Amino acid sequence: MISLRRAFALVVLVAATSLILFSQPTDAARSPLITHKVFFEIKHGDQDLGRIVFGLYGKTVPKAPNG
Repeated sequence: MISLRRAFALVVLVAATSLILFSQPTDAARSPLITHKVFFEIKHGDQDLGRIVFGLYGKTVPKAPNG
């Protein structure tokens, strides 16, 4: 007879395997590919405040408005 620990371990293993195999891809996996990055260096007087980085989607063309 299967011990209670082995039965519990088997149930956990089957549940974890099914979660991995049947999980849906996230929205991040379906988003367009960032092909280039550009940045702005921000200063106030002589003080460096930081950098803002933008990702560009070079292979994605935006839809033009109908007008």
